[in-house]
Amino acid sequence: MQKYFIILIIYILCAVGCTKSWTKEEENDFINDCVTMNGIETTCICVANCLEIEFISYNNALTNIEKKELSNAYKLCLEKCE
Repeated sequence: MQKYFIILIIYILCAVGCTKSWTKEEENDFINDCVTMNGIETTCICVANCLEIEFISYNNALTNIEKKELSNAYKLCLEKCE
């Protein structure tokens, strides 16, 4: 019984984790916007990957980035982009 419970928990975590991702179009929009603002493409891609960890969509990032305290995982991710 406990084995099935653990499998169910893992399945739920995977399902929730998989739905929390940006569409390819959103990722491309962010990268294009970033490059337009004189960002380096490789840095923009790295930052996009970090944003995807913290926010469920590009629109969500745009509206909430100033309101939300950023997680340590996000900050560490950004440090790797420099």
